[in-house]
Amino acid sequence: MEDKTSDQKRVRIVLQFLQLGFIDYIGARTLLRSGLPLQGAILASTAVEKYFKALSAVAGKPLRGHLQKKHIKQICAFVPDLFSKFNPEFLHFLERCYTLRYVDSLKPGFTLKIFARETLAELDHTIFHTELQINLKYDDGRRVLTTLRTAIQKNDSRVFADNYVLHDIAKAEFLRQPDTAYAILNHPDEGILEVEFTVYESPADGKFNRPGIWEVAAKDEPQGHRG
Repeated sequence: MEDKTSDQKRVRIVLQFLQLGFIDYIGARTLLRSGLPLQGAILASTAVEKYFKALSAVAGKPLRGHLQKKHIKQICAFVPDLFSKFNPEFLHFLERCYTLRYVDSLKPGFTLKIFARETLAELDHTIFHTELQINLKYDDGRRVLTTLRTAIQKNDSRVFADNYVLHDIAKAEFLRQPDTAYAILNHPDEGILEVEFTVYESPADGKFNRPGIWEVAAKDEPQGHRG
């Protein structure tokens, strides 16, 4: 998708969203790489939201509010070839992660599990392909360098560290590493239950909306043997 800078106001909006999205993206990467899956996933949600808003601004169709189903549907309709590269379950996962900013607003029964390295890998994939979809050019044909592309040109370690996409590493190989996870359940009676744990390697099935914590039904006590 290419756009010339004849509409300066629209281009300015696109670049502003890309700049803001980049800041959240770097923040999310830093948190996820530091083993903070909850905080990193929340910021990953706002990063993708802003990149999607930049994409929509290219077409002059602004998106409002945080990442929602209507945003995802609009991106799917606007650039179906790009959307085919995404994992829809990851986008839904990011919608749900955003609600974790304020746990007092979670519905009873809400449960979710977040793996830091798995989230990082999918975030890098999503941001990279969204960025490539936006190609702004000056009137003389020169390409406008966005914040992310400038960072890539400069080998910015905040972008390159543990980035399987930029290092051209197989995703399956990247995920075969220890990972830190966070799980939550809003129990109808007991309130918020949380746990953090580590695993020997990240999940690789692409199923992001896994239950975090769940109740195990108590079995009936065995009957005593009567002789």
